[in-house]
Amino acid sequence: MAKHPVVASLTEKVGRLIEQNVRLERECAELIGQRDKAKSENRRLKEEMQAMEHRLSLLEMGSGMSGNDEEVKRARQQINRLVREIDRCIAMMNK
Repeated sequence: MAKHPVVASLTEKVGRLIEQNVRLERECAELIGQRDKAKSENRRLKEEMQAMEHRLSLLEMGSGMSGNDEEVKRARQQINRLVREIDRCIAMMNK
């Protein structure tokens, strides 16, 4: 018995939709993997940046102690900022 043309057309369209769905699911999984990899790399780079900023801060502070008046002033400001941050942390711990 021959299929009705409408049924055949619907069967073909459903088949294409299923194939497209499978392809999109694979693509979605791949994109999720890429996103997770990018997040991990972003996290690593942020940690590296923080370490470099800390190192730069220490280098600036060290060079400021032996430099000209402007560098000494910057070093003192940096030290004052660090002391204020430490005081803030101590205050938070005392709460």
